[in-house]
Amino acid sequence: MPHMILTGSPGIGKTTCVMALARKMLGDSVKDGMLELNASDERGIDVVRGKIKMFAQHKVYATRLPSLTRPTV
Repeated sequence: MPHMILTGSPGIGKTTCVMALARKMLGDSVKDGMLELNASDERGIDVVRGKIKMFAQHKVYATRLPSLTRPTV
């Protein structure tokens, strides 16, 4: 999965969309495989050195492998 940047007005579902995608891809490992940061609250080099670096060093194993070639309706 490539990196994604989501933009838009508050309340349009950016976080909900990412959470649904993460659940689909990671299954039960979603809590371990996703780092949510609010740019208005969490910025600066300390966030990069701390939270992001620690998160990036962990491996997460998906509990299920979704079929991303066929859309689920």
